[in-house]
Amino acid sequence: MVVMVRLLRVGSELHVQDTPHDTVPLLEIVQELVDFYKPQIEQACKVCLGAFAVNDSPAYRLLMAKELRKSLANAEKTGEFVSGIDDATKERAIFKVVDAGCGSEALRYSEGIIYLGPKADELVEKKEGKVLVCPLLDVGVVHELSHRLWEVLRGQTIEQDLNELEKKGASLNKHRIYRMWNEGFATFCHDQVFVGLDERLQQVADLPLMYVEGANKVVRVLEKYGASHLTRIPRDWEQLSKEFE
Repeated sequence: MVVMVRLLRVGSELHVQDTPHDTVPLLEIVQELVDFYKPQIEQACKVCLGAFAVNDSPAYRLLMAKELRKSLANAEKTGEFVSGIDDATKERAIFKVVDAGCGSEALRYSEGIIYLGPKADELVEKKEGKVLVCPLLDVGVVHELSHRLWEVLRGQTIEQDLNELEKKGASLNKHRIYRMWNEGFATFCHDQVFVGLDERLQQVADLPLMYVEGANKVVRVLEKYGASHLTRIPRDWEQLSKEFE
């Protein structure tokens, strides 16, 4: 059943109205934030990001397992990893790794869906009879929408990019470089380009090193070629990765 929520903005504070005290409709809150920020990004960039859905933590766990399974298969093809174990044992190991690391993310984007990670719960709190939404949830939604912007500007999905790299027999390092540019682009977008969309958006400290490295490379590209080159980064990341090693 879909729970309709109303988000009330009072200055920089955002809270949920008319919500039973024993429930926090996190899926609906994130969907409301998507619906709030997506049209603004579309208007600012003159693009259509398409439809978005929000999915829950169990689906996030399955997504992470799928991504890890794919990474292992690719590493085995390139000879960078040899497991030497049967498929059933490997599958159990995959979910142990996923469950050990599943607490590290609040949100994750894949193919038109924003998945809620376990840390999403930490970005909504009950206080004095209100359900308050932490501004970092806004930042996370804008970051994930920026991944979709990458896809639109590039002309194909991140999943298609990764499949192409796999078909080419790309190394784990090449996959890491791709992710660095992709995360760096999304980080720069939420940190610099879209930070003015709402007063709740803010620059974020203590980001993962890969995100910071990627964002710094975006800055170097723009310093050399100008701000308008931002929209070309998704198409040209491979050439740029050679130029800005």
